[in-house]
Amino acid sequence: RNRYATDIGVRSAFAFPVFDNKNVVAVLEFFAESVFPKDVVLLSKVTHVGQQLGQVYRRERAEKEIADLNLTLERRVQERTQVILEQQETITASSKMSSLGEMASGIAHDINTPLAAITLLSSQLKDIVDDETIDRELLKSHASNIEKTTIRIAKIVKGLLTFSRESTADPFISVDARELIEDVLSLCKEKFLLQGIDLRVYFTDGDLSFKGNPSQLSQVLLNLLNNAFDAISIQEKAWAEISVKKTEEYIEFTITDSGNGIPAHIQEKMFRPFYTTKEAGKGTGIGLSISMKILAAHKGELRLNSESKNTQFVIRVPLNPINDRNVA
Repeated sequence: RNRYATDIGVRSAFAFPVFDNKNVVAVLEFFAESVFPKDVVLLSKVTHVGQQLGQVYRRERAEKEIADLNLTLERRVQERTQVILEQQETITASSKMSSLGEMASGIAHDINTPLAAITLLSSQLKDIVDDETIDRELLKSHASNIEKTTIRIAKIVKGLLTFSRESTADPFISVDARELIEDVLSLCKEKFLLQGIDLRVYFTDGDLSFKGNPSQLSQVLLNLLNNAFDAISIQEKAWAEISVKKTEEYIEFTITDSGNGIPAHIQEKMFRPFYTTKEAGKGTGIGLSISMKILAAHKGELRLNSESKNTQFVIRVPLNPINDRNVA
């Protein structure tokens, strides 16, 4: 291109690539009508700029992937809802969709907040790149914050995918109790925080893996947490606690809240289908009965610990339950 450059008066030029890992995704070229000597310092700086722009490119690509994933999730939920309506598992599906509806506002807030942070940081990165002097440390800090925020959104989406998928025909697989709780909390933690409820989580040390159906178990845990939220949301200094421990035979989840327990006359009925003490429109009355069914399929149990001074439910799942689909 030398002849064309000479014709239009170009006398000096330099260029630098923008890398995504080892792939060149762009080349920035600069031209001048005057002759400038080679500037090693400048070339060194723009090389680093190219590397930083590559990180921005990766973050923006990750944002697009998350947006596409959200669209895919929405389409999958719509398709699955239609399929579920045509299946015999209508009651179970109804309970699950009800839980999703209860979580919707908290999930929207939990996703919109980090998305707003990503937008702001991306805008600031553009301003930094336009400066004559590049603050590399500030660039790294912004890029790191965008990465952390993206990971946070990805966890929320992962929790939604785990919870919303149809899994009744799935084999039992290896489940990590910490990851299971993390997925469940990604769907409901924001609701507790917005209400000012102190939500605590405790794990015993060591391996907490077992065999089970993570989608169904997340439904059980989320149902108990939603029930706890509804029961204590009007309390002052309300709190809820999740603890997980492992014995030689079982993995045990304990859900405790600041309530004063459940009266005996309600205990007798609360596991029956369609029984609820919630006001109309706030509960289907099938959450606990479905949870019992899920735990029965896992050869486990769900019980109320009436000896606790607070409201406490205990879930026990064998480390390696056997069923007809347990081939994983």
